[in-house]
Amino acid sequence: MRTGITDNRQWENILPIINDIPLDHVTIHPRTAAMQYGGVPDIETAAEMAQKIKHPTVYNGDINTPVQYRQIIEKIPSIAAVMIGRGLLSQPWLAAEIATGTEYTQSIRLEKLRLFHSLIFAQTEKQYINPANILDKIKPFWDYITPQTVDRKKLKAIKKAATLEKYLQIIQTI
Repeated sequence: MRTGITDNRQWENILPIINDIPLDHVTIHPRTAAMQYGGVPDIETAAEMAQKIKHPTVYNGDINTPVQYRQIIEKIPSIAAVMIGRGLLSQPWLAAEIATGTEYTQSIRLEKLRLFHSLIFAQTEKQYINPANILDKIKPFWDYITPQTVDRKKLKAIKKAATLEKYLQIIQTI
């Protein structure tokens, strides 16, 4: 549930309906629909929503570090769960960092990324025989990986790789 279409307070108008519907939970994404995924999630509004919604609430929005996760848990103690989407796509090790409460070093992050990629690649290779199909399916793996993790030039080279052989050569340098 977003905070509204264009106004951050529009959620209040449908609160009675939401509270009357038998739901297992409500996921709160504290941005307006007009914002899409831009801007900054409104944590204050999310906390208010969590207090006023009768159902268990799940927080969703810009969790990219263990610190951000802890801030949400502290700010909204009634939250039943936290959903991590793009943060986990861009940092496949993030759940482990949150679980341990420790941020990994860059070298450990790269090691985790390489391992995760090799697992995804092995499954992709099993599913598709044609190298061009494998390449088409595996390249989007890198779409959310940030330049803070992998050098921007290498990410650009991955996108430009025209053959599976070239792709694998680039991956070996990460």
